[in-house]
Formats: sequence, C-alpha cells, structure tokens
Amino acid sequence: MNIRDAFAVMLSAAMPFADGFADAGVQIGTNTISAAFEDEHLSSCECSFIIEDVTRVFSVFESLSDLFEISDGDFQAQMLKKSPEALPEKFSPYPVLVRTNGIFRLIVPKDLSDSYTNAMSFFNANRAAVTNAYAWIEWLNSGDVTNAPHQEKCELAFSVTMPMLSTNDADNLAGSLFITHPIPPSILEFTTETLPSGGNAIVTWARIPYIDNGENDASVFPMILHNGRWKYYLRQ
Repeated sequence: MNIRDAFAVMLSAAMPFADGFADAGVQIGTNTISAAFEDEHLSSCECSFIIEDVTRVFSVFESLSDLFEISDGDFQAQMLKKSPEALPEKFSPYPVLVRTNGIFRLIVPKDLSDSYTNAMSFFNANRAAVTNAYAWIEWLNSGDVTNAPHQEKCELAFSVTMPMLSTNDADNLAGSLFITHPIPPSILEFTTETLPSGGNAIVTWARIPYIDNGENDASVFPMILHNGRWKYYLRQ
C-alpha cells in the first residue's frame, strides 16, 4: 500500500488506522504526533527505533508549521523543502503529514523505514559507539565541558594534521560547543570512513540549530570516534 492509498483508506475508515499500521508518537516541538508506517510488516521494536530517531531529527524544529504547510480541514501535506544541513541527507523520502477528522498523523514511507532497518543493523553491531556518541553530545550540552580537565579539552577535536588541540584552542572550542548546543546525530548518519592517514573510523554528523530569517535551520557538526573517544572532526 503506497502513501496515497494509505491516506485514502484512513479518510474512509471508521478506525483511526487502517489494518497493519503501527501507532507511536513523534515529538515535534510541543506536539506529539501519532505515526503510521507504509510498511505493514515492521516489528514493534523497529517502529520504536524509527520513531525515536525521527523525533531526534525533528528536534531541530520548534513546531509543525516549521515543517509543513498547515491548512484547515482534512489534508495531506508534504514536508517543506529545507536546506541540506537542516535534515540528514539519508532522511528521504520525507514523512507525510495527514489530518483526518481533526487528528494529525505522520506517515513514514517504506523507503525511509527500509533505510532505518539497515541503520538498525549498524547500530546493533556498534551499539557502544553510538550510545557513547549520544552521551558525548549530552556532556557537551551539560556545561561540564567548560570545567573539564585540560587533557579532556585538548582531545575535544581531531584532525589528521592536528591530533590534539593547543590549550588556547581547546578552551575556545569548549566554550563555543557549550553555547551552540549541538543536537544528537540521526542513526542514519553513522558510517565507517577511511581516514586520509590510513585506517577506518566511525564518523557521524550532529547538527547545531540556529535561526535564519526567522526560520529554524542547522549547520553540520562532524564527529569522529578516535582512540576510543568521540571528538569534533576537523576535516581537511
């Protein structure tokens, strides 16, 4: 069943969801929106995994109207086009927002949920690394980074030509990272990359939200797992 057919079924069905749709909540700003999946064969574990990350992706935005053109009555809305940095490159095709009988629901396309089931395999194989990435972002946002020991500050960033920061650069970066409050990366953006100096490392991209002409946007925050620690990745 494709998204258009699913929308037609939901409009005509007495039940809130057509058979085979899974229900869960996506947080967008202060709104919790029920989600339906085009793929009727996803497990409850897979649905929860996807919903958690979709909420993470949408945390860049403050409201439904930042993402969708909201109109009166029942409707089907495509996501508004954003800058390449605002949403993960692999977050495609975008979910569709529908409203039936005054109730909002977010439909997750099968191609997107397929991307997530593939990402789930990476997560299961690298669970500790991904979990530590989220813990590192939480630490950066806690304020503790500004009072971290000198050695920890000097290892906040990595580049092939500069494995460790100078004291002054480390202090400046610690202060700026706390102010910018990066958002945890989508599970879709974790990957293994070959470094110019040789060897492989897990890398990902968090996002730093900002307001541009009154609209929510984000800049890319590259991260790398180096010597067992997550660091800001200064690419050459």
